[in-house]
Amino acid sequence: MSETVRALTPEEYLEAEEAAEVRHEYVRGEVLALAGGRYQHCVIAVRLTSLLSQHLDGTPCQVLNSDMKLRAAVDRFYYPDLMIHCESEEPDCLYVERPRYVFEVSSPSTRRIDLGEKADAYWRVSSIEAYVMVSQSEPRVVVQRRGAEDWETEILTQPDDVLRLDGIGFHCTLAAIYANSGLLAQD
Repeated sequence: MSETVRALTPEEYLEAEEAAEVRHEYVRGEVLALAGGRYQHCVIAVRLTSLLSQHLDGTPCQVLNSDMKLRAAVDRFYYPDLMIHCESEEPDCLYVERPRYVFEVSSPSTRRIDLGEKADAYWRVSSIEAYVMVSQSEPRVVVQRRGAEDWETEILTQPDDVLRLDGIGFHCTLAAIYANSGLLAQD
């Protein structure tokens, strides 16, 4: 006997997610459990959070970590590793819809989804100025900035290469992002 599984509506997903012990992303009715990250993933995500938080202190922009959902479409919710959000929200909101920057710390197993499905979904969110994918396995940052018709891609691989997010005046070297990760020769 086969069992039919009904797709959840976005409202059902949000209700279930609020009570869930494990986080899930939601794509077109399908609920996908999220796995925990590796040590390097955590070190890099925390480092980026710290650098961005210090830079944005005193501005209306906030760094949101992977506990906050991004509603990328009516039928898509993701938990990016980091987002920069510059609009006021209700203090108890369950998701944001208009971040300016989205960051994913990417592993070999998530790279295809991060560069494909998520990049496509994030492109459709008109407020996103850049999508930043930071590799957890090598010093490599892929920055996709919004162009007139598509993403304009910049790839950073050298310790002195600079990640520039001009819309918030943030400039940072890869050496600073990957400090203490064990991925740079000087670590």
